[in-house]
Amino acid sequence: MVEKTGSDEDGEGNCYDWYEIDRHYRTIDKSGAVAERVGAIEAAIERGLNL
Repeated sequence: MVEKTGSDEDGEGNCYDWYEIDRHYRTIDKSGAVAERVGAIEAAIERGLNL
């Protein structure tokens, strides 16, 4: 985090802060796509097809 750039409060009393950042980390859940691909491979193997 480089610096805090602002704060605000909404009509329900929730507070929000904004920050300038110099980097971030992102986690992407690919387990659904991987499970789908594994299922397709298993089905192909069971049918005796070449991949």
